[in-house]
Amino acid sequence: MGMKSITFAAAWSSLMKQEKRRERPGGEYGVSFNTLYQQYYPAIFAFLHFLVGTPEVAEDLASLVFEKVWMHLADIQAQDTVGPWLYCIARNCATDYFRRCKPTVSLECLLPAQHPHVNSLEEAVIARCSQ
Repeated sequence: MGMKSITFAAAWSSLMKQEKRRERPGGEYGVSFNTLYQQYYPAIFAFLHFLVGTPEVAEDLASLVFEKVWMHLADIQAQDTVGPWLYCIARNCATDYFRRCKPTVSLECLLPAQHPHVNSLEEAVIARCSQ
């Protein structure tokens, strides 16, 4: 019973946010998504490209930033705070990206060819860690 009420409440909240966006597509302060996208996308993309170093990842993160903007467009309090808000979202998306991309060890560097005295991959890992 409790699970159904949570699911219903989440669905109702989402529906109400969608209705708000339909009623006021530009928010209370006349900020439209298309205007924000056209004005800020190049700068947000360049900022993310600087942070992550690859244009493909920067493009994905920029899309995520503007997805979040779309979801919270009705929450904009003042038009002059939109720029810093977008950069904050972009920075947080880049931070989340770096958290997900922890460095990993390639198994190729652990092959027994580099450690001829080991008989298995497990022994190669132990030998590598002990160096």
